[in-house]
Amino acid sequence: MSVNDTVYRRVLRRETHAARTGPAVSVAVVLAVVLTAAIVVIVWGLVDQDFRAATFGAVASARPLPGVLIGIGVGLLVLAVLLIFAAIAPGRRSRRARTTDRVGLVLDDGVLADSAAARIAAASGLSMSQVSVTAGKRVVTAVVTPTSGVQIDEEAVRKDVLGALSDAGFAASARVKIAERGVVS
Repeated sequence: MSVNDTVYRRVLRRETHAARTGPAVSVAVVLAVVLTAAIVVIVWGLVDQDFRAATFGAVASARPLPGVLIGIGVGLLVLAVLLIFAAIAPGRRSRRARTTDRVGLVLDDGVLADSAAARIAAASGLSMSQVSVTAGKRVVTAVVTPTSGVQIDEEAVRKDVLGALSDAGFAASARVKIAERGVVS
């Protein structure tokens, strides 16, 4: 493994994955505030007996509706789970990366989808507005709306999609859908 391979792998990883520092810092700040508040209340309650009596008296005399407390608790639990998931989960950007001997290449999924759509439109004799392609992580989906009365071969469209992917140097499976109703030319 050369130095370039290590550098390319690190740079390409940074370009294809989003940083998780925002959600991680949010979780850390919320936990720090809750922990600090709990420590302050506990220490204050140990030092000041009047504060302890007033706090426990207020808690004992308060009779909030159980449904309200349950709703607040469930809402906070959902928020906590979402923040923790956002902080831990990998943030994949809609980009693909590959390396060659000389260069590391990052390609946006939209660009890959547009090249596949252009290839389908040119091969089928359609306008670009009749072809819609989306590129996911593993599957590229093409939706073709033919001109009324003109048959489009689904297998030929699949080959065009796979050809555009292989020309760019990326591998994925292709899913093709031909619309049942065509457009008037």
